[in-house]
Amino acid sequence: MRYVLRHACMATLAWCFIVSPLIEMVDQHELMAAMRISSDRIEAAFEEQEIKCLGTIIEHEAGGEITFYRYWVGLIYKARRDDKSREWPPTFCAMPLQRHQISGLTDATGGPSDPKNLEIAADLYHDPWKKFLMPPGWQCVRNYAMSRAALKHFEKRDPHAAQKLGITSKARGYQYFRTKLRPVERFGHHFAYEEKEACKDPMPTI
Repeated sequence: MRYVLRHACMATLAWCFIVSPLIEMVDQHELMAAMRISSDRIEAAFEEQEIKCLGTIIEHEAGGEITFYRYWVGLIYKARRDDKSREWPPTFCAMPLQRHQISGLTDATGGPSDPKNLEIAADLYHDPWKKFLMPPGWQCVRNYAMSRAALKHFEKRDPHAAQKLGITSKARGYQYFRTKLRPVERFGHHFAYEEKEACKDPMPTI
């Protein structure tokens, strides 16, 4: 009987001090691995959605421009996202929700219809300001608007849509551009603008 009890006690001690800790270590490793996989999946899903949103914004705002200028519009939104002034939303998907910024677009999560715009968005998203840089003199550019010629053409071609979207020469937004901002450069059908005061967070330029 004593022999049986002794072996039972030894087995119990072995379980408590050797086997059980090993099982707990395995469980902890499995848990950590599962958490890493879950985190990676969440990050990948977030990245995919952000690229879709940026691609949609580029298509909506500059779909008719040549590829070169579409990159420039995308860079302006990337500069907004990375600007530390907190004036702009921290994600591309939140940008259409900011008032008076992207006329006619409230949800960018669906992704662009043109694969080229998605490709541009992916290039800009994955580049840490090394390959794709702001054009010379654009370090403080955070705004852009249709040029006067393009604006008049749009108003003449579809006055109802121009009025509905607030894209007219008399719209408050355009008055703001003329009085509060300084034009930097025309590109395609748009003009890039910067604030008249020097910005606190300049972006890398070519």
